[in-house]
Amino acid sequence: RYNDAIDDIIKALELDYDSKAFYLMQQVADSSFTEIATKIKVQCVKNPSNGYWLYCLGIINEHGKYYKKAIEQYKSSLQKDGSPITAYRIACCYKYIGDYSSAIEYIDFAIETDSIDYDYVLEKADLLYELGKTSDAISQLSKYINRYPDFYYGYYRRGFYRDNTYDVDGAIEDYSMSIVLEPRYAYAYLGRADMYRAK
Repeated sequence: RYNDAIDDIIKALELDYDSKAFYLMQQVADSSFTEIATKIKVQCVKNPSNGYWLYCLGIINEHGKYYKKAIEQYKSSLQKDGSPITAYRIACCYKYIGDYSSAIEYIDFAIETDSIDYDYVLEKADLLYELGKTSDAISQLSKYINRYPDFYYGYYRRGFYRDNTYDVDGAIEDYSMSIVLEPRYAYAYLGRADMYRAK
């Protein structure tokens, strides 16, 4: 009974942007994309100054891997609310289609708008790496590590970048930090093993 489910999802989102309804919206879109997209478009017309419903359209399109359509809808949402999360989603969609330069533009917007969320910095590091700017990517990872010095993944990722710039000792140091902080993360052991082999 997808139509009934969609009506309830829309109502829940309308009441308080319910997170469970937001998740269900994406799941229902797998089976009834046109129907839920239509109901969300109705909400866009009813609430022309609210970017949230355009954001929801972007989410279901991104979920369905319609990245170019998602980008259009996210951009329309961004014009209304200027949300860093929306800019981040645009950057992710550009990344998925291989347009890393455009992705950088929007991740920079997210970072400028919200200087507290360092997940954006981590994303920027990955984008710079994809553009072949590995030293800049390492610099971004160092910022991330300074913010979260006890989180293993920042060290692992910087180790991976150092690994790919033939900084063997730097990579071993970062992989070792990652292993100490999270002994169950297998990729850090594999990365360090590659570096030991290189030595």
